[in-house]
Amino acid sequence: MITKIKFILKLLIPPFIVISYKKYRWGSSNQKTFRGVYKNFEEVPITSNYNNKISQNEIHNNLVQLIADHKRNIYHVNERSQITNLLPLLLSLLDKEKISLLDFGGGAGETYIDYINKLRTKKIIDYYLYDFEETTQIGKRLFLDFHHEYSNIKFINAVSEIKSCDIVYLGSSLQYFPDYKSILLTLVSKNPRYILITDNFITKNHKAYVTVQVNMSPQNMACWIFNFDEIVSFLSKNNYGLIYSSSNFQPFLNLENFPDDILVKDSSNLLFEKNIISNSEKIRTESARG
Repeated sequence: MITKIKFILKLLIPPFIVISYKKYRWGSSNQKTFRGVYKNFEEVPITSNYNNKISQNEIHNNLVQLIADHKRNIYHVNERSQITNLLPLLLSLLDKEKISLLDFGGGAGETYIDYINKLRTKKIIDYYLYDFEETTQIGKRLFLDFHHEYSNIKFINAVSEIKSCDIVYLGSSLQYFPDYKSILLTLVSKNPRYILITDNFITKNHKAYVTVQVNMSPQNMACWIFNFDEIVSFLSKNNYGLIYSSSNFQPFLNLENFPDDILVKDSSNLLFEKNIISNSEKIRTESARG
């Protein structure tokens, strides 16, 4: 199963994509993407997040269009397809007829529409979504009369509302949490088989640091630039092993204002799988510790 997933995922990223992108997400090619280097969120000057009226309107209008296009069987390919293709691919490869998924920081349900547009199996999928209440309220209203034959979206107000799940999905969200390790521990407690983290900036040559994302005007958002070894080690200690990693081709990002020793050119995707330990292995491990 692991080998099959690795092989297909490696074939997923195309050698070339058309460089057309949404300015509301990444800004123009001349606009800087990040500004400043800090040790933690507390050091960052006053910032904002996407939980404001302008962003909420953008989320609403985008989701209205996505739902309308879905009903007309219209599907758009864009620069983010190399990222958003990963979740439905993982769902299609999971050897279960019924799957539960937690989309943590999933907005109003945009990723849900994207995945049902792509998945061609008849698996029953319980899709749980957690985000700001103001954002999920948008999704609740727009999905009120929406029905899919095999999968229904369920908005939750707290992660504690679900006991367990098969997949935890963090699509460009983990970096915006000051204490991201506590978030990961909370999600690990749901005992997922897989944890998929996509579209995060990760460095291998420098320790983790905080910066400010400034290309999504009018909001300036503090976010982490993760260290690869640190995040892999943290999840490894919590019984999750890295089975796949990739970088996203994003030449439209402008990071020229950062020195070479901390420069990160493209965002990354990481897929972790829970390490299954047999009862006999547990006994041997506990005996060795004793």
